[in-house]
Amino acid sequence: MRVKKYVANTEKEAIQRIKNELGSDAIILNSKKVKRNGLWGLFGKKNAEVTVAIDETGTGKKENNGENNLHKDNQIKEELQNNYQAEAEKEKLLNKINEVKQQVNQNTADSAGITDPVGQNQNFSNQEQKLQNKESNNKTTEIDELKEEINETKSMMQNMLSEFKKMPLEEERLPPIAKKYYNNLKNQGVLEEINKDMINNTLNKVTNSQLDDEYSFFKMLGQEIYSRLDYSVKKKNNNLPEIITLIGPTGVGKTTTVAKLAARFTLAEKKKVGLVTVDTYRIAAVEQLKTYGDILSLPVEVVLTPQELKNAIKNFSDKDVILIDTAGRSHRNEMQMSEIKNFIETGNPSISYLVLSLGTKYEDLKEILRKYENIRVDGYIFTKTDETETMGNILNIVSQTKTGFSYITTGQDVPDDIEKVDINKITKILLGD
Repeated sequence: MRVKKYVANTEKEAIQRIKNELGSDAIILNSKKVKRNGLWGLFGKKNAEVTVAIDETGTGKKENNGENNLHKDNQIKEELQNNYQAEAEKEKLLNKINEVKQQVNQNTADSAGITDPVGQNQNFSNQEQKLQNKESNNKTTEIDELKEEINETKSMMQNMLSEFKKMPLEEERLPPIAKKYYNNLKNQGVLEEINKDMINNTLNKVTNSQLDDEYSFFKMLGQEIYSRLDYSVKKKNNNLPEIITLIGPTGVGKTTTVAKLAARFTLAEKKKVGLVTVDTYRIAAVEQLKTYGDILSLPVEVVLTPQELKNAIKNFSDKDVILIDTAGRSHRNEMQMSEIKNFIETGNPSISYLVLSLGTKYEDLKEILRKYENIRVDGYIFTKTDETETMGNILNIVSQTKTGFSYITTGQDVPDDIEKVDINKITKILLGD
């Protein structure tokens, strides 16, 4: 018995070939649909494959009667019919799968923006990777564009803020509470640029709800003012005796302030004090200081030269504090300013105070500061606060020079009218409290 397979386009064609080659004695063992190779196994052509057996003797017949052969033929026909049905169902299923995959391919190609001719489809994973890469690149581009937009906005806001600070503040556009305190500071003589900067800083800190809460705004603006006043006096050393020199233009009340400090150190702090005056240009000033010395039982030295100042300091080496009153000099006289500088360098004080009157206009104070910029100034004493309704120049001077202050004077009475600095108190006054 020999077994042989025949493959043809159709089963009918295969059977015809079998009959032509083997005759009618060949026995059909199996028939099925097969598929030639195609792309992904999807597009191959289907053929009929028929398996037959033939007796090597060439008869192809059984020795049984014709009924057996007829029964066998009926079985074969039934088997072929079943195979046809199975193959038909299988073909339908494969066709459906092909349709779905082709649709997916087409959608992928459309999404990626490419044309995929029939028979030239790319692998699904390649298409998916391209889409993922494209999405990733798009997201990266969007993020970069967003970052650039944010940076441009920040730059624009900074430029707007810079320009805003150069322009007069539009009071009518301020929230009511901010407007109130802006006007209070303005009335106290605070420079507009400082006032505006503090109001803006406070507005940036408060929340929307706090704009209607006066206490919150008052507190935050107060902190802004406090930070601009809170500078330490630059004490040079802690040697004893502590040498304190007062310098400044004429008429600011240096001699009276020396007497007030002497009384404070002697009566309140129980310190031993020595007084020195180099103000020989005003006889009345020397006599005034001697009078205070007599009242407080304090020794007074009058000196004319830097060397005499050295000797006076040496004579007071047993004291806790030495207070030096210098002559009032016009800040417009360069020779007199040079003389003051020489006395300061010779005396080498622990603290050199520049005494300024709050009754002086800001522009004049600014010029005084310019003339004293080459002379050592460790801190300020502000006098004659009783002669002005405003305290803004304290904030103007201290915040711009970043130099602290220790005392303010509030009248002519010795020893009462002098106060050690209380920044909280000054802040409240500036805010109109």
